[in-house]
Amino acid sequence: MGRLFRVFRGKWKRNRRNHWLFLPTPGDNPWTMYVEEADNYQMVEGATREIYGLGEAKPVVITYGRLDWMLFPSGNIPPLTTSTSHDLHDLLTERPWVTEVTLLVTLGARSMVEYNFLRRSNFSIGTTKYVVDGAQDDRARAIFEGLVFSERLLTSDRVMLEIFGEQEMQLLY
Repeated sequence: MGRLFRVFRGKWKRNRRNHWLFLPTPGDNPWTMYVEEADNYQMVEGATREIYGLGEAKPVVITYGRLDWMLFPSGNIPPLTTSTSHDLHDLLTERPWVTEVTLLVTLGARSMVEYNFLRRSNFSIGTTKYVVDGAQDDRARAIFEGLVFSERLLTSDRVMLEIFGEQEMQLLY
């Protein structure tokens, strides 16, 4: 049995109380896709890349957005990252009473690295795997936020984007 997926583009943020919030991209219209059980993750990612006009090198993170009633009262449950056909199959077969599943898409090197840092999950860029073992404390997070949100990086970011592609920018972030 297939299922409707509603796809939104935006960024994940986590507030000081560790509650996860998805901020949709302003002016972006969500779209709907129907996925059969026989379909795989590459098909969903390919459709996402086609809709948003992305090349293969552009990083994409596809996550599952839990319904609000599933989060209440503890909204600090991290989003579920969908990165394999097995993850997609789980979404298709679990909770059959939910007719429409929400997929939340994060695009770009900076957004992907920030999401993985906040989630404290392992990730890979090209052939390099980064292990995030939870050793980051508030000090490390403050240093990261100071670097990412400072004016110095914003100015350097413009220059670096002219020099490097998406894969190289992920390493810099």
